[in-house]
Amino acid sequence: MDFAEAKKFKKKALVTGSFGQDGSYLVELLVEKGYQVTATYYPRAKMPSYLIPLKGKVDFVPLDVTDEQTFTEVLKQDFYDEIYNLAAITFVPTAAGAALKVKKVNEDSVSFLLNFLVENKLSTKFFQATSAYIFDRTQKMPLGLSSRIKPEEPYGISKAAAFFWTRFYRNYYRLYTVNGILFNHESPRRPNHFVIPKIISQAIEIKKGERDFIELGNLNVARDWGWAPDFVRAMWLSLQQNNPKDVIIATGQAHKLTEVLDIVFEYLKLGDWQKYIHIAPQLVRPNEAEEFYGDIRETKKLLKWKPSLDFKEMLVRIIEAKLNERN
Repeated sequence: MDFAEAKKFKKKALVTGSFGQDGSYLVELLVEKGYQVTATYYPRAKMPSYLIPLKGKVDFVPLDVTDEQTFTEVLKQDFYDEIYNLAAITFVPTAAGAALKVKKVNEDSVSFLLNFLVENKLSTKFFQATSAYIFDRTQKMPLGLSSRIKPEEPYGISKAAAFFWTRFYRNYYRLYTVNGILFNHESPRRPNHFVIPKIISQAIEIKKGERDFIELGNLNVARDWGWAPDFVRAMWLSLQQNNPKDVIIATGQAHKLTEVLDIVFEYLKLGDWQKYIHIAPQLVRPNEAEEFYGDIRETKKLLKWKPSLDFKEMLVRIIEAKLNERN
């Protein structure tokens, strides 16, 4: 199509990875704000129930981001004012055993997309979902934009490469590109193989007599866990800046896994969680930082943004949602 002649009656956005936690919340936010949204998803993925109400309002398109021909067809389908790239292999243990696939999905697709924008002289604003796993986790906390980047496994390496590609195309080609460096974020839509939904779901199973214990790794880790809808709001705000700047998206606070257990078991009235926890050595990650959290002072000023929920409120919302799913 001739992008120069594309008629734009309202803002148009492309969201990759729309069936994931972040993608689904972002699609909902953009629809709320009046965007015309094209949302891609992995071809064999089943549409989650919470996105079904948006069928007819959103153009859902199957896309494997490693398939450059199909990706080109999607990118040529229309002019997009904003592109949010959220498609990725994100579960760190899975990524560790599939390095080349992780590189193709998390890195190569990003450089391909950015190059497409340059070749077609597009003024599209681009958001790259980058991970805090790009950082050297042994350095002083909190972590900010000047912190040392030193990833240790395929997931972090691929996200660091995408981070640098996004910066390169901004600095060299003057594209409007933003890296949002995301710390952990949770919601009822987070898959159960991640630790917080795992704890909540399995604690509910204990309460219902369906399970006797929960297997976990290092209980002393402290992480910066935020509310996913807050994080996607920051993603959108990051593309509304006059001049593109990378941002840290986090809460600025670290909470121990033991605190998660305290809150969950107290809310479910299960008593002492220590009676139900088994430590599994295979779940202890090598080179895992004890404490890991972000510096959001600049983000608060730049985007006029801050988290809307505190840690306990976030956990309670997830617990209540998981309980409702069981009723």
